[in-house]
Amino acid sequence: MATSSPRGQFDGVGQVLWAYGQHCAITRDKDFADAVYPSVARAVDWIHQARKRDPLHLMPSTRNGDNEDITGHVAGHNFWAFDGLDNAVALAKATGHAADADADQHEYDDFHATLMQVLERVTSKTGGYTVEDCRQLRQRRFHRR
Repeated sequence: MATSSPRGQFDGVGQVLWAYGQHCAITRDKDFADAVYPSVARAVDWIHQARKRDPLHLMPSTRNGDNEDITGHVAGHNFWAFDGLDNAVALAKATGHAADADADQHEYDDFHATLMQVLERVTSKTGGYTVEDCRQLRQRRFHRR
C-alpha cells in the first residue's frame, strides 16, 4: 500500500497514516493492520528523517503549488504528519510492535513540542497570520469593491 504524495506535497504521508489508523480503530481489522504495518513503519521513518534534515525540525519547506500557493512550511503538512504519527503509535501497538510504538511515541512527543514552539513563536509575532498575508487579503477585499 502506497504512502507517497506528489512531489512537494508532504500531507499525503500523514493522511495515509491517519486513514489506516482510523480504519483499524473502527473495524478492529487486525489482518489489515498487519498487512499495512510495513508501509506504516516506512512512513514514520520518512517523517523522522525529513524532520531531522529540516532546520526547524518540521515537515520540509516546500513550494507545493496547491491551493496554499506558498513556499515554506505548510501548516497542513505538519498537522497531517502529527495526526498520522498518533495513529502510527496505535497501529504499532495493535500489531505487537512495542519497540516501534515507543519510538513512534517519542517522535510524536518531540514533534508536538517542536510544533508548539514554532507556532507560539510565529503567532506571537503575527497574531496568527503573516503581515504580508494580511496586506494581500486587505488589498483583494478593497479592490473588489
